[in-house]
Amino acid sequence: PERDIGLAAHDFEQGFGNARVYLTSSQRIGGSPATPSRWLLRLKTVLAAAGVTLTADPDFDALKLAATLDHADTMQAHTKPSFAPPIAARPTRFSVTEIEKLIRNPYAIYAKRILMLEPLEEFGKTQDAALLGSVFHDALALWINNDRHDLENLLAAGQTVFDAYAITADTKRFWWPRYLRTAKWLVEQEQQFAKNTFHNFTEINGSLKFVIDKTEFELRARADRIDLLDDNTVRIIDYKTGTPPSQKQVDTFLSPQLTLEAALVINGGFKAINAKAVTDLLYIHLGGGRKGLEIDSISAKNGIDDLATKHLGYLKALLAHYLDPTVPYLPRLRVEKDAVDAEFDHLSRHLEWLLAGET
Repeated sequence: PERDIGLAAHDFEQGFGNARVYLTSSQRIGGSPATPSRWLLRLKTVLAAAGVTLTADPDFDALKLAATLDHADTMQAHTKPSFAPPIAARPTRFSVTEIEKLIRNPYAIYAKRILMLEPLEEFGKTQDAALLGSVFHDALALWINNDRHDLENLLAAGQTVFDAYAITADTKRFWWPRYLRTAKWLVEQEQQFAKNTFHNFTEINGSLKFVIDKTEFELRARADRIDLLDDNTVRIIDYKTGTPPSQKQVDTFLSPQLTLEAALVINGGFKAINAKAVTDLLYIHLGGGRKGLEIDSISAKNGIDDLATKHLGYLKALLAHYLDPTVPYLPRLRVEKDAVDAEFDHLSRHLEWLLAGET
């Protein structure tokens, strides 16, 4: 707010420096008398104290001046901008989490990866859901890497991470009870996982390189957790503090994070794991439901490996599509909810063009 006030004061001061200035205000708004603003009342008071009288200028025709706003010697309609940069400027390295943005809101990739822009945080923003996700993820990774997967160690890991992130006391009053509620069920679920788990990998990095039309691409991932099972297959787990994607969203390639992680596994993208078959894809919703824990298993008609291979093929086709220099990075291409603001909406000015009939 202080920055906005400063900019407004700057603009007013610059405009007021002209040789001739007209200050106008509405006497009626929507047919009802308008109440003068505090600023206007103060201005009149200051002018009166300075001996300046506000009088109407007989040479000033407000209606005529207003009418000229709608007239111009020439008019040229602006065309909707096309966010289609040259191929050399387009990104070739993506994380699995960025692919959903490329599918749903390509303009976010354009703004972030090509224009190198980052959205500013809201003024006075409090600790939010993204931080909650980081806290839960780090605490679980610390706990899983411990030899003892009991409740005591899970609570100790949570306390360590809460302190490390310097979570405020007010925020902790809301988040810590949720952590406690989830912890009990996590310990019980971990006992079930342990029955067929040979080794756990947490926060593990992987990458896969491939070539499309002579252009090399790299797909990267940082998996929350990958379990190597006793039968030499793999279970991939992603922890969510928010709502996980539905089975339909995964099937239709709208939320391909876990299937693309599976593609990395079966193609040897995780060096510590080598190429393995993937039997389970699980989203664990932390804090969800009455228990404080919900598990959503992604199913596949012909097996996870088949679905992962298909989605890797879909990704390659999508990346090939953006190798055409005429293809733009459109805003809000397949957003989940129209009423919810998407990243960089204010910059793409999508709504303005939509209202102008340009979609």
